[in-house]
Amino acid sequence: MALFSMPAGASAFGPLSSLGPPGAGSGQIGYPTGVAVGPNGRVYVVDYENNRVSVFSPSGQFILAFGKSVRPSGGNTCTAATGCQKGVGDGSAGALWGPIGLTIDSAGAVYVTAGNGYRVDVFSAEGEFIRAFGKGVKPGGGNVCTTATGCQQGTGDYSAGSLTVPLGIAVDSSGLLYVTTVAYRVDVFSRDGSFVRAFGKGVNPAGGDTCTTATGCQQGKEFSSAGGMSLPYGIAVGSGGLVAVGDYGNRRIDIFGTGGNFVRAFGRGVNPATDTAAYGVCTAATGCRAGTEGSGAGAVTGGVGMAFDAQGHVLAADNSNNRVSEFGSDGSFIRAFGEGVINGEAAFQVCTTATGCRGGLAGVSSGSLGRVFAVATDCRGAIYASAWSQGASALQVKRFGEPGTPLTPCPPPDSAAAGGSAGGAFAGAFDEGRPRTAKPSIKVELNTGAGTAALIVIVSNPGILTLKGKGIRKVIRHAKRPGLIELLVMPKKALKRKLQARGKAAVKFTLAFKADNGASVTQAKAIGLKMVSPF
Repeated sequence: MALFSMPAGASAFGPLSSLGPPGAGSGQIGYPTGVAVGPNGRVYVVDYENNRVSVFSPSGQFILAFGKSVRPSGGNTCTAATGCQKGVGDGSAGALWGPIGLTIDSAGAVYVTAGNGYRVDVFSAEGEFIRAFGKGVKPGGGNVCTTATGCQQGTGDYSAGSLTVPLGIAVDSSGLLYVTTVAYRVDVFSRDGSFVRAFGKGVNPAGGDTCTTATGCQQGKEFSSAGGMSLPYGIAVGSGGLVAVGDYGNRRIDIFGTGGNFVRAFGRGVNPATDTAAYGVCTAATGCRAGTEGSGAGAVTGGVGMAFDAQGHVLAADNSNNRVSEFGSDGSFIRAFGEGVINGEAAFQVCTTATGCRGGLAGVSSGSLGRVFAVATDCRGAIYASAWSQGASALQVKRFGEPGTPLTPCPPPDSAAAGGSAGGAFAGAFDEGRPRTAKPSIKVELNTGAGTAALIVIVSNPGILTLKGKGIRKVIRHAKRPGLIELLVMPKKALKRKLQARGKAAVKFTLAFKADNGASVTQAKAIGLKMVSPF
């Protein structure tokens, strides 16, 4: 893995390129509210205005967009060849109704928060709808839906598993998903859509700041004290297990452990022991308060987008100050960048505590970050940020770094050291110019609550996948294009009874792949299914 290196000087760091002019056509962007870089190096941009996600190559070339009816001739994916249009925003399967944030897991699956749909929609790297989850999204009852079952708008009632206007989303190394909502809490789900817990001030009806399905959940308390949140928006999970939340209402950044334990917060005036104009860090021991508005070094007046870089630094998209600010995970302010952040000149600048900082301009230069809503990093250390500036550079996603920063994808990790990680396999499968083979890569993820397993299969050719084995249901899927396919290992009745009685069972299966070009391969694998109560 390539690690991020801090620039030798402020002048070495700056804008490198941009993605997407304004509009609704192919490669154009309406309102970019979310951005993420996949393990294959592609850049995924949530387009709130156009109800879709647009995908670009590392070099900035438009590849495709997906969302309901985005293809003018009919279809849910579009390219430059087919043309693109605004997607349909409703509660049906595959529709992106008011999409806001997104994250991508190590296997390349894309998770998008649908603010108006009260749910999270899950797609393959190529834009194929897999499922959606949220309370009541399945017609007739159920919290997970697919194209086969049909989907509808979720229920926003603040109970356990309810996604009341989901905003930001992040995934940790174990596959758990963290979602911020207007319920003043963070909801945690497994990648299959099972609700795990929520955390926030007073979310447990019996008292306490964490809740589960067993305890029941309620809307959190809109507090500014330690551990409280007031409109949590952006969210990111670092490799060290820290969760950074852009607390928009409290004008600060809150740091939690993955279990929901409050660690610290930082921003202008958050520590009661300091002046309200002074930047500071607070903990449960010092007490915390809401930050104050301002544009000086370290102030985060409108932190909506969050990311961690490879060094564990926290990046905050501050849409009120038109800039991106960078902090150590301990809350120390490092720098901010945007147009005119030092002295108001209409040029890209990087400010520090030594230079002093001010709010950036919503101008037209290549470094302008007016109304920035999203921030992300790639494996090369480049930083991507959305821009809602008015003018020639309006409504774009911009890439920043040192001159000569290489494009993704990064070299895959050593297979022996990585244990055959899906991330490396996925990156290699999409490397333009590499020879394509028929042999698929497989990653297994267990759902210990349901006694099932998800096979994340990456194929480098179109073809037919057939999964079968004793005691499990046979599954046949047609991969229409190279990419990611999810197959579910589901026990039949006899095996399910064994799982319920013993808690675990060994399963042997074969996965056959016949490529459309005639090549075929069969792999045999044994896994252990588990069924364990989470409580």
